[in-house]
Amino acid sequence: FGLLCALHGQSLRQRRQQDVFVRFAKSQSDFARCVKEIVAEFNATVGMPVNEGGEPLQRPTVYELRHDNDSNLLSRDFRAFRADSGVHATFSPPYDHDLNPLAERLIGVISDQACASAKACGAPVGFWPYFVRDAVLKHNCIAGSVGTSTADDAMCPYQRLRLRQPRAMDLCTAGCRAVV
Repeated sequence: FGLLCALHGQSLRQRRQQDVFVRFAKSQSDFARCVKEIVAEFNATVGMPVNEGGEPLQRPTVYELRHDNDSNLLSRDFRAFRADSGVHATFSPPYDHDLNPLAERLIGVISDQACASAKACGAPVGFWPYFVRDAVLKHNCIAGSVGTSTADDAMCPYQRLRLRQPRAMDLCTAGCRAVV
């Protein structure tokens, strides 16, 4: 099974395109490791914001995870990870996807893109992680609507989070034999 994690650098009330990190877990014990890797990648890559005067502001860090009541997120390993890292957890109500619309829509977009790419080239199920990574890469590197946010809609999620342009030269059609 897979793990998708969208990290919000701003208020959750702002509707905008989110930068997505993805890791894949094969078992429940891998879940905490995957989230640790995502948090570490976020903390290592997030850009240092500055105010109008050019003075650096506080560097954003992961301090809260919002998730459903999945058993992987309630496991002893995951609770130990949260306790060690000081990350707080907020649970969304079970069976009500309308209360977490940003994450649910984002998962739908990634899943639809991955399914379309896999179907277009007739790939076997074993290639699913590659298509998901490809869909995440495209999502992060392509500018799009930011909804009601004040964020610049000409910036892609990657650039908004890391404060630099993505290296998008390797964007290609998943399943193609060569890139020219």
